[in-house]
Amino acid sequence: MVFRAYTRRDGALVLVPECLVASREAESRHGPLVFVGRIDDRQHPDTGIWHRVMADVDRQSYAVVRSSVRALLSPAASAEPA
Repeated sequence: MVFRAYTRRDGALVLVPECLVASREAESRHGPLVFVGRIDDRQHPDTGIWHRVMADVDRQSYAVVRSSVRALLSPAASAEPA
């Protein structure tokens, strides 16, 4: 699955499935959110976070992960599409 990644003030990332935008709840709880790129979990299959991320997405439509996950961002994804 491809996720849109947004950063919050403390550097943690809020991940949202590509087909969605950050919800009002995510924005109010973790905002302001700034789009920083995309992460494709298929390109990083051995990363142990995806089960928790998917459980969080199923429950609340987004997941919060540590800033260290920023290393998984696609280098070509630097701006939000129009």
